[in-house]
Amino acid sequence: MRIAFLGYDMMLPALERLLEDGHALAAMFTFGQECAGVRAAARGAPVYDGPPDRTAIQALEAAGVEAFVVAGYPWRVPVPRRARALNIHPSLLPLARGIMPLPHIILDAPEAAGVTVHVLEKSFDTGAILAQEAVPVTEADDVDALGARIALLAPDLLARALADSGRGTPQDASRTTYAPLPDETMRRIDWREPHARCAARVRAFGRFGAVGVVDGREVVIRAARSWPAAHGLPPGTTAFRAGGGLVIAAGGGLVYIRGP
Repeated sequence: MRIAFLGYDMMLPALERLLEDGHALAAMFTFGQECAGVRAAARGAPVYDGPPDRTAIQALEAAGVEAFVVAGYPWRVPVPRRARALNIHPSLLPLARGIMPLPHIILDAPEAAGVTVHVLEKSFDTGAILAQEAVPVTEADDVDALGARIALLAPDLLARALADSGRGTPQDASRTTYAPLPDETMRRIDWREPHARCAARVRAFGRFGAVGVVDGREVVIRAARSWPAAHGLPPGTTAFRAGGGLVIAAGGGLVYIRGP
């Protein structure tokens, strides 16, 4: 099958599976020079930066593209008229619709963790479900680890979806939830919150970092663990310095943090 792939390095395993299964890559749409993995996997197919318009989609259909695979692509893609179009979404749709749901899932909606391959429609994340699998969230998962687990499940689900000529299962709209786009407010730690919530906020942003004020100084935090403990310290103050990190007082417990 001739395929156009729209995605980035996080979904490289899905692209590699397509090629291993004998599909021919006719075109790739990606973004940024950091997407070196998918660019290297293009095998001579034309690579475009930025989203395709309807004219580009129609031209690819005319050139024989039979399926468009959208994988972690942040822009709206015009729906082709004849070719199949599938999207890989990192949640259990219809839960956690949205462009970047993983921080929200770690913070507030672990029941939505998983991966869904669905039919691409004009509206985001609404198409019929072709394949789906849950991913249990653990306290060891930050946004990068959870994303990696999802990326490694995606290839098998995508292969199943492409092999299935059915129309899929319509989403139950009554169960729909939306993941807000992460912003600076979501990144900011309030040490008065429960200690587990503070640590989860750090895990929700992983290498991107959450922001908190420690001993009166704003710091970027990329890793944290917490535990319940009685203490009389003001929230956001250092209780102990250990192992290259700090133990910070928080609501109902302590949080061990590491910065850059």
